[in-house]
Amino acid sequence: MDGFHYYDLFATKGIEYILTIVFFLLLIPFWKILNGKVPVAAKARSTVGARLYDILKIPQGIFYNPNHTWAFLEKSGKARVGLDEFLLHIAGPLEVKNLTTAGQKIQKGDILAELHHDGKQLKVYSPLSGKVLGQNTTVDNQPASTKIDPYEKGWLVEMQPSRWKEEMQSFFLAEQATQWVKTEMERLKDFIATTTEKYSPSPSLVTLQDGGEIQGNILTELPKEAWEDFQQNFLDSE
Repeated sequence: MDGFHYYDLFATKGIEYILTIVFFLLLIPFWKILNGKVPVAAKARSTVGARLYDILKIPQGIFYNPNHTWAFLEKSGKARVGLDEFLLHIAGPLEVKNLTTAGQKIQKGDILAELHHDGKQLKVYSPLSGKVLGQNTTVDNQPASTKIDPYEKGWLVEMQPSRWKEEMQSFFLAEQATQWVKTEMERLKDFIATTTEKYSPSPSLVTLQDGGEIQGNILTELPKEAWEDFQQNFLDSE
């Protein structure tokens, strides 16, 4: 018949177009199903911690203890002790309860303070042995100062260390401190992922900022049991 032409679809590229369309039609629902079943832990690992290092201050003259306290030795021989910014960044608004008194002699590992938030608490242990010379009352009256400037205005106690040289062997300084913080961030990623999956089936438990950055105050979203786990994994270490 004039004007009529028969095309064999399978002899042209038309079949390739059809197969491509079918592939994407099948891929879309499969992707939705797969994405909906990704474990909470995997989602948390993929989004936590990418930029926390850029936020934290890591003064190179500060000695950092593995239990997330720090110490700084002044020229007078006195030492100031406080909480590091890693802990304060993720712990949220805290009520600081200093458990020492001036003149008290304490040993490394003795309880220095308690941090409270909405019925949950963390214990802070002294990184040094020595005599307590005084407490920072600004922290007691305005706990936010520990977070605003933890290494200047946010120190907890002033001490006369009795075993400084010996006990400094367990601290991190300068580049070693920087690498340690990076390692702690990786541990935190795993902790958040595992804890989220352990205590809540809902991924809404952990809120993260765009770009994969750990949201400030992230511990406030976790239950009391998670705080106990954090205590054991991050603050009880020597």
